[in-house]
Amino acid sequence: MFLRLRPFLSVRLLALSMALLLYIGPGSGQSLDNSLESLQMMQGLSPEQRDAISRQLGGFGAGGLGGTLGGRQQQPDEEQQNLMRQQQRDLLMDAQKQRAELERLSPFLQAEDWVVITIDSKPLPVETQTPATPQTSALGALRNLTPEALAAAAMSAGVTAGGYVGPLPPPPNAEGARNEPIYLIRSNNPYQLSRDGMLALPGFAPIQLAGLTEQLATLRLGVEPALRGLYIRVTKLPLNKVGPTALKPFGYDLFDRPISTFAPAMNVPVPADYVVGPGDELNVQLYGNRNANLKLLVGRDGRVNFPQLGPISVGGQTFNSMKAALESRVQRQMIGVRASVTMGDTRTIRVFVLGDAKRPGSYTISGLGTISSALFAAGGVQPIGSLRNIQLKRRGELVRRLDLYDMLIRGDTTDDAKLLPGDVIFIPPIGPTVTVDGEIHRPAIYEIRNESSLADVVQLAGGLTPEADTAKVALTRIDADLHRVVLQVDLSAAAGKSEAVRNGDSLRVSRLRPTLDAGVQVQGYVYTTGAFPLPRRHAPHRRDPFGGRSEA
Repeated sequence: MFLRLRPFLSVRLLALSMALLLYIGPGSGQSLDNSLESLQMMQGLSPEQRDAISRQLGGFGAGGLGGTLGGRQQQPDEEQQNLMRQQQRDLLMDAQKQRAELERLSPFLQAEDWVVITIDSKPLPVETQTPATPQTSALGALRNLTPEALAAAAMSAGVTAGGYVGPLPPPPNAEGARNEPIYLIRSNNPYQLSRDGMLALPGFAPIQLAGLTEQLATLRLGVEPALRGLYIRVTKLPLNKVGPTALKPFGYDLFDRPISTFAPAMNVPVPADYVVGPGDELNVQLYGNRNANLKLLVGRDGRVNFPQLGPISVGGQTFNSMKAALESRVQRQMIGVRASVTMGDTRTIRVFVLGDAKRPGSYTISGLGTISSALFAAGGVQPIGSLRNIQLKRRGELVRRLDLYDMLIRGDTTDDAKLLPGDVIFIPPIGPTVTVDGEIHRPAIYEIRNESSLADVVQLAGGLTPEADTAKVALTRIDADLHRVVLQVDLSAAAGKSEAVRNGDSLRVSRLRPTLDAGVQVQGYVYTTGAFPLPRRHAPHRRDPFGGRSEA
């Protein structure tokens, strides 16, 4: 009797020890020894005994403690996978919100941003001063100079044009030293970061500040040897970029929206030219002498096992041809029975997005996916990638070119081809570009492909606004001698419209002057103010001395 109860008692004792282990704090050395002994005891048990202990601990199951102790891990079901995807999406959205909130509280510096470098006039305490460097020692010699001599020395050294910045704290316990600090103030504050995000202070090497917050940029400047011992503050000027600096490449913001889900779309209509393949599911409804609903899965060999009809090959056929062939076969071989075939869950395929994509790699998308859906899965195209020459390659051969401008400007999705397993979407580098600014409906930086004249570029940018001055269009380009020149083009003339465009050209369309060319503006103490046309001037009549009227 005792021998028969021994396994049950051992299981109960092990369950109790494991339960106590979960509640003992990590700071106890005895709990660590108990945990090691419990783990050794659990490894010597059978899977049934481990499951029994898991149930005693509250139903961890085989995938809980059993997976930790060397048992077989249980694969998550579809509901758990959807929950994991939802949690990943929530984490991604929270990270984006935190980034936006951090940028709102402390703006990030970017290339070509304007910043103000502020030097506090309060000298540093004695204990916080650093040892004098050669540069600060040389500047310390200027303390005993008169203001006139200091101004002359600063002028000769070029300080007013941008020299050393900030106050010079007086040396401690220096006899004859003046108590007030000396200021050498620059005249060209604020500063603009370069295109590389570098801050170029006069007399200093360029300092990288792009990507830092105002506080981090202040700390970065504070570690410069020549600026140590000074109170420095960097403030970003929230200026809106205008003109050519505010222009962005056209079309790339299409992929800026966050990803809504990590799962491929399954519940979308199946087109007529969809190619049926392994992994697809067919829903067959039989009606007539026999009523039944069948779910047929296409196997790896491209066939489905139809009850009473046997294996039927459907792989490689379009959905319309497969549907017609299967319905006619049921009607022909099953007397008095008709069939209605629809598509169930579609298969997933693996494709490759390579080149200048934001996240190049291999992606699993729906069997109904197209080139654009694969681009969205990869995060879109980088600014250095082409939007007008996206290539679809199949088994090493180019089968289709996609121009996203056709979709964005003309709404043409003809070249957005369906994908097959193993397809490669390759994004080459961007081609020639032209900048269009001014009185244009869509100012941006455009990639040109078949556009060869200014008229084609203007049409690509949406056309001119009603206030555009077509007679004064400035075309900036780099000529054959590598000189940047400006040409004046008249778009109202045929020669101006046919002017050829080159890579790197910048077109700016000016606005008509706001003054009235014909009319008068009335303001003040009148009944009706505004713009009025000028009346035609009539010559005054004079009376003829003989009683008639004559013209003046």
